[in-house]
Amino acid sequence: MKYHPTLVASLHCQENAAPTDWETTFRRLVLFDLAADMELGFFLSYYRNFAIPSIAATLHANAEIQQRPIKRSYDTALVLYELIACGLDSDRGCRTLLHRTRCPDEHHSDARHLL
Repeated sequence: MKYHPTLVASLHCQENAAPTDWETTFRRLVLFDLAADMELGFFLSYYRNFAIPSIAATLHANAEIQQRPIKRSYDTALVLYELIACGLDSDRGCRTLLHRTRCPDEHHSDARHLL
């Protein structure tokens, strides 16, 4: 079987990556090598929110899904891609997480359900 040169290069990078470079390897896989898979996974995970009663109750109570479903979807995607593209420890990643955990959430006392 003949593989596409970019996939061979990606495999080579993954095999030679240091364990401490996990974030760079993950970023490359998500944003470039497996971008279509990531997009599909995002859409599937988006609906997970409705399967968790406490999150579904929050979404229903603030009427975000009923009034602006596309905005809610885009906002969720922006947060995920911001964290992936910039990293969890970057200034932008930290600001993204801090902003999200500061959002009012009357049904939850912690942010475990956000991630």
